[in-house]
Amino acid sequence: MAEEENRKQDGCEQEDAYLREKRKNADLAERLAFLEEKNEELQYKLDRIKKNPMWKASAPHR
Repeated sequence: MAEEENRKQDGCEQEDAYLREKRKNADLAERLAFLEEKNEELQYKLDRIKKNPMWKASAPHR
């Protein structure tokens, strides 16, 4: 009887751990998507700066 209760408790603990990891995974996936979007935006801005004629003309002075 005690073994059966332990199995149920272990199963419950495993399920809780699984749900915590699932939630953590969803949070990290959301954060990754946000950071990738931000990275694309910043890369676009950097490309605009580097393609600017003023930036290219200032190369000898840098």
